[in-house]
Order: sequence, then structure tokens, then C-alpha cells
Amino acid sequence: MVAAAFVLTHILARKFGVPGPGTWAVLCALAVASWSLRRAGMRWDELGMRAPENWWIALAWVAALYAAAALAKGAHGLADSLGLIAIYARIARVT
Repeated sequence: MVAAAFVLTHILARKFGVPGPGTWAVLCALAVASWSLRRAGMRWDELGMRAPENWWIALAWVAALYAAAALAKGAHGLADSLGLIAIYARIARVT
């Protein structure tokens, strides 16, 4: 049911041009999973998913990982604009 909610949300979000369809699909899947847990009389912490002890440290990790992903994407774009990716592709074909 959760996977179906994810797929359906992603398909509909892309169809209607909603920005960030993957993010919306994840949020809707989490909502359906939370509803299913409540219906079964369970909570996330019973499955080992607890809130962080220090929210500031958790937010700092999120920011650091987001920045690392942005830098990696930028490095890939820079390598592509410098032609390094094309050079690597030619080397890979030769070997």
C-alpha cells in the first residue's frame, strides 16, 4: 500500500507538472505508512525510528549532506564542461 502510494503520487505529480515529484511521493508514502502504523496500534519508535536526541546536530548533518550533494553535482558539471568526461569515455572504450 505504501509503495502504491509512492508510485501513484510520483506519476500524478509528474503528470500535473508539480515541482519535485519525488519529494512529494516520499512525503505521501510516509503519511500512508504512518496512517497504517496508527491503524495497527503501533508507532515508529517501536520499529526503531526514534526522534534524534539533538535536533541541531541532525539539521547540521542534513545541511552538510545537502551541500556535499550540491558540490558533487557541480563538480560533475565542471568536469563535463572541461571535457573530462568525454576524455574518460574515450579511454574507457579503448581499454
